[in-house]
Amino acid sequence: MSDTDPIVQSVAAEVAKAIWNRRQIAPISAHHPGFDIAKAYAVTAELRRLRVAHGETPLGRKIGFTNRSIWAEYGVSAPMWGDVYDSTTCDICHKAICNLHHESEPQIEPEIVFGFAHAPSPNMDERAMLGCIEWVAHGFEIVQSIFPKWKFQLADTIAANESVAEWAGRDYLWLGIAGVGTVIFFLLRTLKKQTRLLHVEGR
Repeated sequence: MSDTDPIVQSVAAEVAKAIWNRRQIAPISAHHPGFDIAKAYAVTAELRRLRVAHGETPLGRKIGFTNRSIWAEYGVSAPMWGDVYDSTTCDICHKAICNLHHESEPQIEPEIVFGFAHAPSPNMDERAMLGCIEWVAHGFEIVQSIFPKWKFQLADTIAANESVAEWAGRDYLWLGIAGVGTVIFFLLRTLKKQTRLLHVEGR
C-alpha cells in the first residue's frame, strides 16, 4: 500500500529517479525542514514499493553506521538500516564485475554477511540471537552518495538507501549449533587465507 503523505511520496519518487538515473540531488533535509528519522523510514517503505513495481526484489537488509568512530565525520548519531535488492546483490565465486563508471562518488567497505534461519525477536539475548543465524560469509559493499560530497543528515541517508552493490563470497560457514567462538575463529582464519583483487579504472 502506498503512503498517503505527499512529502513521503514526493521524496521517494525523487530518490528513486536519482538512483535509476544515476544523478545527485540536494539533501532532502535541506528543502524539507523537520524531515526526521520516522519520516525517512516511511520513505524507505515507499521506495521499496516503487522498486518492487520497477521489477526489483528485496533480498534482505543492510545495517549502516555501526562504527561509532565515523559518526561525527558524517554527521550521524545512530546506526541505520536499508533494503538490499536482487539488482544490487551478487555472490562472488571467482570473478565478478561491477561497472562504477556512472555511480556517484562510490566507496568500498568490507562487510560481514549473514542469513537467518528464522527471525529474531527484540527480547533475545546474544546467544539466542546467534541461534537464529544460519550462515556467515565475507562480503563487501560498494556504496555511493546521491548527495554531493557525502554531505547529509542521518534521515537523508536512511531515505536514500544508498548501496550500489552488496557482494558476498562463497565461503559460507553454516552455523547449526556453532558458538560465537567458532564464528570469530572462522572469520579470522578465512580473512587470512582469502585474497580479493579489486581493479579500479583498469588497475
